[in-house]
Amino acid sequence: MAAAEPILASSLWSAEQEHNASSSPSPPHKRRKLATGCPTLDDSLQGGFDHGLVTCISSEAESGAKDLSYSLIAAHLLTSKRAEATVVDTTNSFDVRRLHRRLVAGLMREGGCDGDGRGARDEAVRALERTRIMKAFDFLGLTECVAELRESLEMPSDREPESGQQTVPAPRGTVGDSEDEDEEEMLEAPASLLKPTVTSPERTHSQRQTQYHPPSHLLIIDNIAYVTSPILKNNHVQGQDVLTTFMRSLAHITRRHSICTVIHNTTVTYSNPNASSSNINNNSPTTAEPTPSIFASCASRPALGKSFPYLLDFHLLLHRLPIRASDAKAVYAAHGAIPIQEHRLASVLEVMHDRYSDRVGHWSAFRADAEGNLTTVSA
Repeated sequence: MAAAEPILASSLWSAEQEHNASSSPSPPHKRRKLATGCPTLDDSLQGGFDHGLVTCISSEAESGAKDLSYSLIAAHLLTSKRAEATVVDTTNSFDVRRLHRRLVAGLMREGGCDGDGRGARDEAVRALERTRIMKAFDFLGLTECVAELRESLEMPSDREPESGQQTVPAPRGTVGDSEDEDEEEMLEAPASLLKPTVTSPERTHSQRQTQYHPPSHLLIIDNIAYVTSPILKNNHVQGQDVLTTFMRSLAHITRRHSICTVIHNTTVTYSNPNASSSNINNNSPTTAEPTPSIFASCASRPALGKSFPYLLDFHLLLHRLPIRASDAKAVYAAHGAIPIQEHRLASVLEVMHDRYSDRVGHWSAFRADAEGNLTTVSA
């Protein structure tokens, strides 16, 4: 039996180094960020929300999700004169006046407007012209809204006329009374009336597409649970398949057009098995499971099942917590018998899942003032 040829240890070392160099991950792509305007919130998110990623905010009721959403829209529209925003409203609760006040407050803070705020209000109205609001009342309507957005984003590259034929107006003796008669006259027009357009040979379709620079876009879906929960209740397996297909399509559109996509989701609260029967007789599950929150007092979990977070790039949990120890005693005393006042609580935003970075576990607290501006919470 012939022996194998000897191999130098140095050659094995070189091969191992080359393999490690080739398999090492490439430096992460630096994405554009959309800042919220709250310093602590932006610091915990390492600059803000990412363009090109699908972000989901699973929030409790009245936890500040609306204030965060309006702040994102206002901050995005004020970044550029060409920035556009699309809001898919499934709850029929979008308040345009609230967004207008948020825009006026942002413009006044930036300066450059007159003292009475008339110029800021006019500029806010012009910013609203770049905001599209869509209504969706079921999952099919949600998919149609996203498809319409995709068509509007892909259409600008084809706005210029293609090289072909151009119709010449019919002779002066003919008068068209309706669209049908116009179509008949076009069909009966001689071939000599169709003249090719004169286009520059060096302007190709690919050159026109590269010269077009689409504006930055923000997409907010509020709320995906309202239109997805019915199909999951009817047939959970088929509903999960439909939801997975939709999320993959949404992720493709988000990455292709570098959209800042933010999805709002609801939360469910798992009952404590040691709680009283009055707390158990509800629609929430009775089996206690560990909460994803780093706060022991938060029992909320994202809705739409355990597999839904794996379809996201960036997942956040938004809930409310007392600010001080005295507030906690007042809130949790006698199992909530004391009414909870708004000034006792703060909105807490936690990072639960991050596919491309290391922000898991980061959190920050904020509140919204009378004008809707997000402010840092201090004891």
